[in-house]
Amino acid sequence: MTSTAANRTVRELLDLTGAWLGEKGVTSARLNAERLLADVLGMTRLELFCQHDRPVLGPELARYRELVRQRAAGEPLQQILGETEFYSRPFKMEPGVFIPRPETERLVETCVRLLEPLRRGDRTPVAIEIGCGSGAIGVSLALELPRLQVHATGRGSAGGGPTPRQRPPAGRGRAGPVPKGSWCEPFPPTLRGQVDLLVSNPPYIRTDDLPGLPVEVRDHDPQAALDGGPDGLKFYRAIASAMADWLRPGGFVALEIGSDQGEAVSGILAASGGLDVTVSQDYAGHDRVVTARVGRPEENDMDRFVIEGPTRLSGEVRCSGAKNAVLPLMAAALLGRGTSVIENVPDLHDVRFFMTILEGLGATCSLVGSELRINTAEAEGREASYDLVRKMRASIYVLGPLLAFQGEARVSLPGGCAWGPRPVNLHLEGLAALGAEIALDRGYIHARVPRGGLHGGRFRFEPVSVGGTCNVLMAAVLARGETVLENCAIEPEVTQLAIGLRDAGAQIEGIGTATLRIQGPVTLKPLQQSVIADRIEAGTFMAGVALAGGRVRLTGVDTTHVGPITAVLREMGCDITEDGDTLTIAADGRPVATEIITRPYPGFPTDMQAQLMAVCAVADGTSFISEGIYADRFTHVAEMQRLGADIRVDGARATIFGVEKLQGAPVMASDLRASAALVLAGVAAEGTTTVNRVYHIDRGYERIEQRLALLGARIERVSS
Repeated sequence: MTSTAANRTVRELLDLTGAWLGEKGVTSARLNAERLLADVLGMTRLELFCQHDRPVLGPELARYRELVRQRAAGEPLQQILGETEFYSRPFKMEPGVFIPRPETERLVETCVRLLEPLRRGDRTPVAIEIGCGSGAIGVSLALELPRLQVHATGRGSAGGGPTPRQRPPAGRGRAGPVPKGSWCEPFPPTLRGQVDLLVSNPPYIRTDDLPGLPVEVRDHDPQAALDGGPDGLKFYRAIASAMADWLRPGGFVALEIGSDQGEAVSGILAASGGLDVTVSQDYAGHDRVVTARVGRPEENDMDRFVIEGPTRLSGEVRCSGAKNAVLPLMAAALLGRGTSVIENVPDLHDVRFFMTILEGLGATCSLVGSELRINTAEAEGREASYDLVRKMRASIYVLGPLLAFQGEARVSLPGGCAWGPRPVNLHLEGLAALGAEIALDRGYIHARVPRGGLHGGRFRFEPVSVGGTCNVLMAAVLARGETVLENCAIEPEVTQLAIGLRDAGAQIEGIGTATLRIQGPVTLKPLQQSVIADRIEAGTFMAGVALAGGRVRLTGVDTTHVGPITAVLREMGCDITEDGDTLTIAADGRPVATEIITRPYPGFPTDMQAQLMAVCAVADGTSFISEGIYADRFTHVAEMQRLGADIRVDGARATIFGVEKLQGAPVMASDLRASAALVLAGVAAEGTTTVNRVYHIDRGYERIEQRLALLGARIERVSS
């Protein structure tokens, strides 16, 4: 604004500055000019309109010129004035605080509606806000709902909050402090399972889109409150993974979203068990809020498959990348800095969940199509919490890389499938052989490197351990000197990890054998790998043909990796031909009874035991299955019996008396592979089979119901 504005009246000054701000690209330029002048003169806008002929002179004019210049330079109006209005209440604004926008009021309205039934209940309802610094959402809820108890965390670099006259009065709402720092600072542990509402306006701008934001947003809002990672969904995944731990049964999550994120965020919430997922729009007609509900105990079965049988399978299906190969490769990305690129990645719940674990450690992850990118430039975290690790055993894979690269790791003891004692003692003993100092503390593994770092050593796995081999191998590539690992697992997934590490610069000899020699330390490049085909998925489709009959062509298969499965199915009467990476299997009539013993690779895989038991259930004769790896991996037997299978279990050995046909019935999946076995049995059974708790199968099979349907199965996913 030039000096020609001197000695102007209010009307003239507003006309001049409104036009000038408009030329500078300021939206709502006249409104900005009015609010700035009203602030300088100590008036309301209404009072300003009533004094249009009042001259603006001296210090007032100088101050106004300065504020107008600040606004033209891109400084937000709210920070210039030190205050903003949100949900009809004034909030003070300081530099560095995320400014609440009008569209976020739609989120508050939604939350008030969700909590309305609790207003007159016997207990005090509880809400937690995962915020971005101002605390406007939590404070607005506390003021709107007098009995509500609100706890909030912030992500801004400075504290904001309501003006003094708008703080919650004593005895009404209780808005907790809005702390600085990470959005995931822990809430009081006593709130676990007691929260009625989890609300957040998380960062959702894609990292590559940040430079294109308006200057007042890009340069003045905290970047931590804007940057949602490469796909803009990083924090939605983190919130979804934690919501079931904090919300009471029937509790709600309400999240603000970008206008193009409704479908993606809905999918994330649904995959984490959210029910009644709903997208609502703002007053401009854009998708703005997603809500979901945590199920009550009687609803926890979530999705189910309804299968009408029997049907034969016919057609062609391409095998996905192997989940059990992807996860250790993802963990290995933590061994260096940069962007690792992993291709042929299946879009599975376990893969998405492991992305959340890596993001909790500071990495950024994006899965576009089948290409996964993991950027570890800022992956400084050293702790994988119980909230995450307990849900998936493979989370333990981060232990070795964190220990070796960061010098320290604190990882919760893992959870996962509901069968079998699968201790991590071999992981810990192997790392200790490299010099790691390890302690167990309140359910956590706390590992540190000694002074001077990890050193080479010799360790023998007894018994063979896939996870132990992967973890110790990853740590050994950064250890000083030579490490010799004996009796290693030689599963194809372990071999792929070793190849990936070697291609990134690790010095490893003996890949594919039971003895690995590693020379270290080395500085690893980011990983560049294409994931091998999933031999267990291929075997599952093969078992489906053997059970239901038909002819299916599998493409993208490594026929060597499925060799042990092929051998058994040929013995059972299947016609199998191989041509490069293509395998064709045909079956007609009842299978022939057989005997199977599960063993480490190259023996028959334990992950195919349940599926082959389903085939044996209709075989002509009596079959025997001995579980040579996990003695109690027979939790699916009772459900198979509900379908008419005649199975007797004695310790680690099952005897299966083949029946002519199975009968459809409601069944309950207990783990990933049991789910697959029950689905295959349902395809072959007469009548309707309902498979409940299919979230297990979503962990390891990509859209299995759609792919089976393309082969002729009459299968439908039904949401609770």
